[in-house]
Amino acid sequence: MTGACQNSECIPGYMIYAGSLSCQGVESVSSSKINPNTTSDVNCVTQIFRSSAEVLTLNLSREPDQVVNHKIQFVNRTMMGDTEVWRFTANDVKDGDELFCLLLRGDDISANLSSTIIEYDLPSLRSPPTLRAATATSISIRWRSWDPDRDYGDPPVVAYIPYYRKAVSEEWISGTAVSPGEGTLEFMADNLEAETEYSFSVSVVREGVNGEGPRGPSANFRTNCDVSDVTPQNVMAYFNETSKQVNISWQIPDNMCSSGISSFSIYYKIEGSNQEPQFLANSEPDVTWITVNTPVSGEEKFSFFVTLTIDEESALSEESNQLMIKIGDSPGLPIIIIIIAIVVVVVIFIILVFVLLRVWKKKDDVENVASYTKHNGGYEADAVTLGMDGNDCNSPPNGSGKSKPSEEPPVVINLGEEAESEDEMEEDEEEETHAEDPDIVYGNLQKPQKVKVTDLRNYINMNLQEGRLEQEFSLLKAGKQFPWTVAEKKENKKKNRFRNMFTYDHSRVVLEVLPNDEHSDYYNASYIMNQKGKKAFIAAQGPNTASLNDFWRMAWSEEVSTIVMVTNVIEKGKDRCLQYWPDEVGSMKAFGDIKVVLEECTGFADYIIRKLNVIQLNGARVIHQLHYVSWPDMGTPKQPTPLIAFVKQAKLIHREKKTPMVVHCSAGVGRTGTFIALYSLLDNVLNDEYVHVFDFVKKMRENRVNMVQTGKQYVFLYRCLMEASLTNDTEMTRDDISKLAVDLDQSRPKKEFQLLKQFEEDDEAYQNYLRAAGCKRPFSMSEKCYNLSMLITANLLKVPYWPTSDFIKHGKYSVSCKGTETELAFILRQLEVSQDESKDVLSVNHLQLTSWPARNNLSGLDSIIRKVTSLQTCQMVDGPVIVHCVDGEGLSGIFVAVSSEIERLQLTGKMDMFKTVRQLRETNTDVLALEEDYIVCYKLLLQYLQGLHTYQNM
Repeated sequence: MTGACQNSECIPGYMIYAGSLSCQGVESVSSSKINPNTTSDVNCVTQIFRSSAEVLTLNLSREPDQVVNHKIQFVNRTMMGDTEVWRFTANDVKDGDELFCLLLRGDDISANLSSTIIEYDLPSLRSPPTLRAATATSISIRWRSWDPDRDYGDPPVVAYIPYYRKAVSEEWISGTAVSPGEGTLEFMADNLEAETEYSFSVSVVREGVNGEGPRGPSANFRTNCDVSDVTPQNVMAYFNETSKQVNISWQIPDNMCSSGISSFSIYYKIEGSNQEPQFLANSEPDVTWITVNTPVSGEEKFSFFVTLTIDEESALSEESNQLMIKIGDSPGLPIIIIIIAIVVVVVIFIILVFVLLRVWKKKDDVENVASYTKHNGGYEADAVTLGMDGNDCNSPPNGSGKSKPSEEPPVVINLGEEAESEDEMEEDEEEETHAEDPDIVYGNLQKPQKVKVTDLRNYINMNLQEGRLEQEFSLLKAGKQFPWTVAEKKENKKKNRFRNMFTYDHSRVVLEVLPNDEHSDYYNASYIMNQKGKKAFIAAQGPNTASLNDFWRMAWSEEVSTIVMVTNVIEKGKDRCLQYWPDEVGSMKAFGDIKVVLEECTGFADYIIRKLNVIQLNGARVIHQLHYVSWPDMGTPKQPTPLIAFVKQAKLIHREKKTPMVVHCSAGVGRTGTFIALYSLLDNVLNDEYVHVFDFVKKMRENRVNMVQTGKQYVFLYRCLMEASLTNDTEMTRDDISKLAVDLDQSRPKKEFQLLKQFEEDDEAYQNYLRAAGCKRPFSMSEKCYNLSMLITANLLKVPYWPTSDFIKHGKYSVSCKGTETELAFILRQLEVSQDESKDVLSVNHLQLTSWPARNNLSGLDSIIRKVTSLQTCQMVDGPVIVHCVDGEGLSGIFVAVSSEIERLQLTGKMDMFKTVRQLRETNTDVLALEEDYIVCYKLLLQYLQGLHTYQNM
């Protein structure tokens, strides 16, 4: 026997050909890889059948043992040497289907060989599009081009198809196909309706028929207002006789326009003038008032107008009220010039004095350095370093800023500052070169020592004022100290958020290597030791797109039970950390082979606690995530109280856990390092005689670059430890408060109030330090208050703003009373608030206290307790509660403090009046400004506890 045989038999796909007693048959079969739902080309290759009395045929079939050729067509048959190629097309096939080349002798199947259909994975984008621009009739979007490492599916990509629809509609409209390109692509949808929300999504198309993949994630954007339909309203003007300036205000009704305003313009007109209104000033889009100098001198009657600009400028508003203004020839200008001149002279004088002092001090410093170096051989182990391989917060965004020697006190240039972060680095970005950190010797600085806990406050205040805490911070080594070769590999580049915030080789968390990916052992995370030398923490960057699944692989392999997050997902409009948990309680989200279920979510004033059920093939485990949401980007909290409470909560949840706690912000160095240091050193200030801040931060930096990233964070860490040491006993249980009954007017409340005043003095010193350091305080303002649920009036008002009968009108708002309940302690009214030309109605519970006690007469405290208890039971909807009194500070402050503590008691079984009042006074220092008010709060809590069982049954 000859031909395709083995062990005297034909191999699969061949048969004994009687004409030559050789094995002849199907040599091979191949099918084209296809897009889903398309036609596959199949080629069957056979030996040429030579002369024989037998008739041999070949068919393509869907079954191996019978001819089933539904939707299969024969194309042609071609001879190629000693072989023949039989070509077929097969329709209605899908991934994994088998097709069989059957060699038939008559009706009998003599041999067969199969081929499996393989489909391409159609490409799709992982991220939604972003807004480029919007007008009243158009929206432009942009998206990043498809990337095989970041997105889904198989190349090559030949087009993108944008889709859009009204957010409330079900039908998508396809836009014009966009050709592929590198970087960012754009599309504009026009002929849209003004002031309308649209959803946008983009699909990716690979080559071939039916190559369009599924639409990617969608995003909603709103068109701007139509400027022809809106003008500012209720323009009012007021002349200030003292400053000789005009205050102008206006309104934009909520139902008229809510998006797209870029600026306001103010115009004026003199009565009797034939001229058109003249331009006066521009105003920012987020304010509705402005103060301006008078347009002309002399005595004139003015009126004012306002326009707004969206895509173009609107028509003039209605005329404001007229003002008769009488001023001299120079309306206030000479006074301003004089003041400016005086300020300039004073500043020049201060600069001259400062320069002379610096020159004098520099001369002394040089002598000290020379003397120190000569006698001590330099300062090695803790020498000050000036990092040269990164950007400080004042460098240009492209990182091209060069570090220069400074004549100021020692400064550490902070590497990889988060203000210039990006979610991912582009592949064509060049690596930054890393210069060696020069050890600069400061002979007038000594290595910081441990500080006695009882001396912390004096130590901080003295050194803060003289700049020595910043100098102490400057002695820490900044920048790269040890090799980080794994993090610098090209394959790991996209897993890093920052170009120079990597993890050292010796301290990095090593993941289990995945099949076919030798670089899958890397995540940007480092082990950090506690004071006992154990790996108690993992300091990590917030996951980005390339490392999201790796974050959960790390958490699983390290058997993590607690994750602490000290950043927000988005800050200042930039991605700081991809969300790695589901949105809704009870929902699940998959991250590779790991699934995460959000089981519980509990929100507090400054942080959120989430209970996550993490499921993997080998089992499931519970992880608690503590998410601090009140740490401003590139700054520090205004005061330590909330962060201390957060750290204590983390300690409570993580107690007795043997596995490391994951702590991350965005880069995993600044806020992360501050939290870990506070968490660790808190034990020292509460239990030991001394605390050594510098030494602990120094050791952290030996395992991860730039832990506690800025001098401000370093100073804030000191303040947290100081405040924690002095307020550790302010938290009390019910029994603790009950024991105060015999001494309530004496030591404890008074000591706490005095401590409160001391801390506020420290706060002011700290704010002065921040201002001197050029740090702007973050500021936020709520423009609107939606879904107000309760309004509480803490005392009687001479002129009520609620209806005494059925109905009352306040401008465009109508307030009606739907029901009244009168008690000895309060009157509860059910109010409904509506707005002109709007069908929406807001239901509000109005609680007016009728027996709120005077500060020096506590006989009516029972009514307060009933009021607080009734508030807990009658507030049936979620939403903010507004509490006010005549001055907005005294009685309302007492009420809010006591209500907050009762709520805390119900949730945790503990109370801390000191910390609550401290946080209230952060926003308004006039709240609870008297010691007697503070004592009243304690008395209210005591009386609440004494009558708790009675009031719970009401």
